[in-house]
Amino acid sequence: MQRILVATDLTARCNLAIARACKLAFESGAQLRFVHAVPSSISEEQERDVRRAIRDQIQTASGEQRAGETDPGVDILVGKPEHAILQAADDFGADLVVLGGHGQPRFRDAVFGTTAGHVVGHRVPILIVQNVPAAPYRRLLIAADEGDVELLVRAASTISQPAEISVVHACDSIMAELLGPVPGLPDPSDEFALRQRTRGAAAASGMPDSVIVHSIIGRGDARDVVFRASTAVEPELLVLGTHGQHGLRGLLIGSNADAAIFDSPSDIMVVPLGTEAQA
Repeated sequence: MQRILVATDLTARCNLAIARACKLAFESGAQLRFVHAVPSSISEEQERDVRRAIRDQIQTASGEQRAGETDPGVDILVGKPEHAILQAADDFGADLVVLGGHGQPRFRDAVFGTTAGHVVGHRVPILIVQNVPAAPYRRLLIAADEGDVELLVRAASTISQPAEISVVHACDSIMAELLGPVPGLPDPSDEFALRQRTRGAAAASGMPDSVIVHSIIGRGDARDVVFRASTAVEPELLVLGTHGQHGLRGLLIGSNADAAIFDSPSDIMVVPLGTEAQA
């Protein structure tokens, strides 16, 4: 990971995103850039005030991890937040976009329904930060279709130092009863194979052999399966995949997965998958 873009709206919730991004950059040596959107053109004096406020926020949130960096790169762009983030991500060549956690429904809908959907569609993983970044992510829950385990484990490895990884699959019990095993749908008897595949992906991503790997295969609605797994595991980071269709409603783990995201208290990484997301 070489470039991290952080979006801030100058609210307190973005302090957590800034702090996590600074920690990730400090650990990986990645370059940081910050973006803020304004609805219309502003005067030079207003722009100076905004830049000063952003730099104060960065200094407060990052503390010693940005000591000596007195002039962080800040882009102030005119337009809707989702367009500003997308433009900045493209211009910067970002490998990761970091956002603050959801707040009021209006902001939540803008971020998860529009901003994240547009950015994911341009091959940029998103990290949504909701908790104080006291330490690297150690306990991960990865929700994936069978063919995406390796990709999601690899993506998670760029921002975490896991000690424990749980991978959850959801399979449709009605389809299984009617049709029997279906290609692409996991069978509950395959938990061992899933665990081995995850362990192999972890090793290929450079994770140590000491990482504990769990596999969870549940029947029923994907949202419910992931919610139950998240409640049991209490992950520090929830990793999801998306094809970038219709915002986060294109998530592979289910058409209602956005509801599970809103309910999750953990930080969330959304990773683009497949050729459509990579176009």
